[in-house]
Amino acid sequence: MVASAPSDCTGAGVLVGPLATTFSEARWLLRALALCAPLGFIALEAGWFLTELGRQPWTVYGLMRTSNAVTPVADVPSSFILFTALYFGLQSHLSFFCCVWRAERSYQLSGAERDAEVVRGS
Repeated sequence: MVASAPSDCTGAGVLVGPLATTFSEARWLLRALALCAPLGFIALEAGWFLTELGRQPWTVYGLMRTSNAVTPVADVPSSFILFTALYFGLQSHLSFFCCVWRAERSYQLSGAERDAEVVRGS
């Protein structure tokens, strides 16, 4: 979920981008996307930091040994692979459909421009 933050920003950028005629005119959008880039990493580090902070007072004061404070999850690699595949799949579908939508919209606009040229030429 944390790793999807940058991709969510990218998906939102693809959907909001048509408000400007081209991406070069949407400087505000490019800046917003650039600012979204580190959000996933910040959220990941903040989550790890809070987890360790919540665990350490019990181990420091001798109420629990450090070996007992470790999360007892046996199958971490398979759940990691499953969630990574899930998020890559969701991101690829979102990117594909957004790109198809933008291509269709671009094609429709180019058709309208061609029709305007035909009217001007005659």
